Amino acid sequence: MPDQIQEFVGQYGVTYPVGAEPENGISYKYGVYGIPTSFLFDPDGRLYHRFDGFTTEAPLEKEIEKLLNREH
Repeated sequence: MPDQIQEFVGQYGVTYPVGAEPENGISYKYGVYGIPTSFLFDPDGRLYHRFDGFTTEAPLEKEIEKLLNREH
């Protein structure tokens, strides 16, 4: 991970996975044109919900609850 990213993660106490994407493959695949953009994937690895912009805990918890309670 580049030094600038490690510095940012340490400075802001980021606890979620962070990485660099020099080729932009994931950004193009999921249509990320700004940050932050967050994704919630189901247990099978399929995209379940996308959050564009800053997301608070409440909407994230709501979508996680819906995901956990949905019928397969």
